[in-house]
Amino acid sequence: MAENFLKRNRIFGIVSGFLLGTAFASVGLNSVSLASVSLLIAVSLGVYTMLLLRNHALRDFFVFISIFILFASLGVFRFISSEIKQDPILDSHIGEKVKVLGIVVREPKDGDSYRQYVLHTDSGSNVLVRATPFPRFQFGDRLSVFGKLELPKTFETPQGTTFNYPAYLSKEGISYIMSFAFVEKVGEISAPVQKSLFTIKHGFMSSIERLIPYPESSLLGGILLGVDDSMGKDLLDAFRMVGIIHIVVLSGYNITLVAESVRKSLSFLSLRMALLGSTIGIVLFIMMVGFSPSVVRAGIMAILALIARATHRNYNIARALAVAAFCMVFWNPKVLLFDLGFQLSFLATVALIWISPAVERRLMFLPEKFGFRDIASTTIATQLFVLPLLMYSSGMISISGFVVNLLVLPIVPVVMGFGFMTGILGFVSFYLGFIPGIITHILLSYIIWIAEHVSRIPGSIILITHVSVLVPVIFYVLCVFFTFYIKIRRAMVARLIL
Repeated sequence: MAENFLKRNRIFGIVSGFLLGTAFASVGLNSVSLASVSLLIAVSLGVYTMLLLRNHALRDFFVFISIFILFASLGVFRFISSEIKQDPILDSHIGEKVKVLGIVVREPKDGDSYRQYVLHTDSGSNVLVRATPFPRFQFGDRLSVFGKLELPKTFETPQGTTFNYPAYLSKEGISYIMSFAFVEKVGEISAPVQKSLFTIKHGFMSSIERLIPYPESSLLGGILLGVDDSMGKDLLDAFRMVGIIHIVVLSGYNITLVAESVRKSLSFLSLRMALLGSTIGIVLFIMMVGFSPSVVRAGIMAILALIARATHRNYNIARALAVAAFCMVFWNPKVLLFDLGFQLSFLATVALIWISPAVERRLMFLPEKFGFRDIASTTIATQLFVLPLLMYSSGMISISGFVVNLLVLPIVPVVMGFGFMTGILGFVSFYLGFIPGIITHILLSYIIWIAEHVSRIPGSIILITHVSVLVPVIFYVLCVFFTFYIKIRRAMVARLIL
C-alpha cells in the first residue's frame, strides 16, 4: 500500500525536505534555533519509530516524515553556512573611489558597451567590475581596478516586481559592484586547465566566425556553447518574445554529444575506461562553458547514467533529476530561489519526464514523421508547466511560442550537428568547413528570420504586470500535492487488485 510507496520514494523525501528547508531559509526563515529544534524532533521521531513502533505502515510513514524534517533542517543550516561575510575593509569605502587589486576568476562577458569581470580581491571578496570593452583582459589576469565601489541594490522591474539584485549576485559570491572602472593588468596566475579550455572555446568560435557571418555566428555560439553575450539585445529580445530563447541556453543535448563523441573515440578501451573518459569529457565541457545551471544539471544526470551503465544498474531519470537538484543546491543553496536559469531548467525537465508522455497520448492524431508529435508534446508540456514562473519573472506570455517552436525545434539538432562540423573542420582548413558552414548559415538565417518577423506581429505577446509570487508558488505546490496523491492512490489500487 502507501507504505511501499514511501519506501520507494525516500530519495524524494530527502531532496524535497532539503529543498524546502533551503527555500524557507532563502526568504528569511533561517533561524538557527528553529532549525536546531526541528533537527532534534527529526532525530527523536526517527529513533522512537525504529525502536518502539511495531505497526509497519505507521513506522514507514513516520520514518519518511523524520527524514523529511531532518533534511529540511539541514537545508536551513546549509543556507546559513553559505552566507557571504562582508569585507570590513571594502565596507568602509562604500560610495568612494578606490583602487582594488585582484584576480579575474570567471570568464569575462561582453555587454553592448562594456566588458564585465568578476574580480576576487586580495582581501577575499568578489567584485563585479564593468569597464570599457578595450583593452580586453582574460581569466587569470591580475588587475588593478580604480572606480566607485558600491553595494548592489534591489530595483523595480517593468513588470512591477521587485528584483532582488543583491541576492542574484550573492549566488555568484559577489558582494560589491564597480561600474565605469579604469582597469590595468599587473600580472597573471597559472591556471593551465581552465586557460586551455577557454583557448579551445575561443578558437572554436573564431573558426565559426571565419565561415559564418554575424549574427548567425553568434546564434550558433549560443546554441553550441552558451555564448549569447554577443548576440545583441534586439535579437535576444526577439527570441524571448517568440518563446525560443531556450535554444541559446545549453541543454542536455550538448552533453549527450560530448559524452557520445568521447565514448566512441575511446571505444578501443574497456567499457569502464571509456565511460570514465566520457565523464571526464563532460566535466571539462562544463568547465569550458561556464557552469550554466542547465548544463550542470544535464551533466550530473549524464554522469549518473554513465555510472549506472558501468555498474550494470537501472537508470531512473526521475531519481537522477532529484539527485542533480540536491547536489546543485547543496553546492550553492542560493541558486534555488535566486537563479531563474536553474528554476526553468528543472521545471522543463520535470515537464519532459512526467507531463510530456501524458500530452503525447492525447496527440496520437499527429504524424510521427520528423518527430513532429514528440516535438509538439514536449513543447506543449514544457511551455505550459513553466508558464506561471515566466509570468511572474518576465510578465510576458508568448502567444506565438507554440507555433514558432514547431517551426524551429526540428532543425536545431541539425544545426548543432553541422555547426560542430563547421567549427571542427574550420580548425583544419577554411575550405573543409565551407560546405557545412553554408548549410549551417542557411538554417540559422531561417531561425533568425522566423524570430524577427513573428516578434513584429501585433498581438504576438501578452504583457502582464504585477504578477504575485503566490501564482507560481500555489501552482507548483498543487502540482506536487496531486502528483503524490495520484501515485499513492495508484499504489493502493494495485495492492487491492493483487
